[in-house]
Amino acid sequence: MQLKSNRLVIRSYMYEDYEAWIAGLKNRLVSQSRHDEGRPQDLPAYTKEKFKKKIEQWSKQDDAWQLSEFGIFRENDGAHIGKIELYRTQRNGKELVLLGYAIHNQYWRKGYGKESVVTIIPFIFEYLQPERIELHIDSDNLASIHLAESIGFKYEEKQSQFSFDSGEWSEFFIYYLEK
Repeated sequence: MQLKSNRLVIRSYMYEDYEAWIAGLKNRLVSQSRHDEGRPQDLPAYTKEKFKKKIEQWSKQDDAWQLSEFGIFRENDGAHIGKIELYRTQRNGKELVLLGYAIHNQYWRKGYGKESVVTIIPFIFEYLQPERIELHIDSDNLASIHLAESIGFKYEEKQSQFSFDSGEWSEFFIYYLEK
């Protein structure tokens, strides 16, 4: 799969992407918020071999189209900007795709997140054909909430104790888009 927008290419990872992928991680700034991992502390652990294994894992998952991860690359220089994750599932009797996205923090506030999501939505509806696409957004992730609302996702509900992370429960908002 390969999709193009004005500035970006969204596609399956290839072995040749390792250098761009690792550069994206190395060039991250320190964490900017609790929703941002920042620069990985153990960069030497991100080896070519581990990257190759991840690609093989994603490839197997792609075949089943249950969980898929795609790289977001800047078209003009091939820089790895971030990733998009798709998870095919059902909720409340509806076929849906959960959409996740993460942009390396050194590329924030340039419109790459919005451009990526807008680019992949038609692919999701045309190829995977879910009844709806959902975003599960931590209730205090204002940037992600703004992105969702700016492209037409509708607020559905608040889920208390939705995710248990770092010893505490988080509250999430569910946003959706229907064809």
